[in-house]
Amino acid sequence: MDVQLSKEGQCVVFHDDTLLRASVTNDARVVREVSVNELKDIPLRHRPENMFELSTIPNDEPSSARIPLLEDILSSFGHRMALHIDVKAGGSALIAEVDRLISAHKVEAAIVWGSPFEKQRQALMSQNASIKTFASKQNVTTVFA
Repeated sequence: MDVQLSKEGQCVVFHDDTLLRASVTNDARVVREVSVNELKDIPLRHRPENMFELSTIPNDEPSSARIPLLEDILSSFGHRMALHIDVKAGGSALIAEVDRLISAHKVEAAIVWGSPFEKQRQALMSQNASIKTFASKQNVTTVFA
C-alpha cells in the first residue's frame, strides 16, 4: 500500500499524488495539501472487482470507502497479516512518521517497506534496519541487466 502525508503530517494510505482519479467529484487537489478531516469526507469511486476494467468503466457512483490512515490499518491488520508499505516519495518526514507508527504498533516483523527509488529505499534502511525492505527499480534493473 502506498503512503503519504496529509496537510498536518498524518500518514494516509493513498496511491496517487492527487485525488483526481479516485474522487467522484474530480477533486484535483494534491493529497499532502488536504487535511485528514477533508480526506475522510471525500467520496471515492467504486472500484470494479477486476482492476483491468478500471479505465473502461465510467463510474461516478460514490462508494462507502474512504481514505484510511496508516494508523488504522496497522491497528486493524498489523498483527494479523504481513503488510507491504510503499514509501515512494515524501522525504524524511514521511519516513519518520511511518517508522514511528510501525514501532508504536510493534509490527516491525510483519512489515516489508521500500520504494521504487533507490535513494528513498536507502533512507528507509537507514531509518530502521530491523524492517525488511523490498528492491528498488534500480536494484531489479541491476540484477537482471
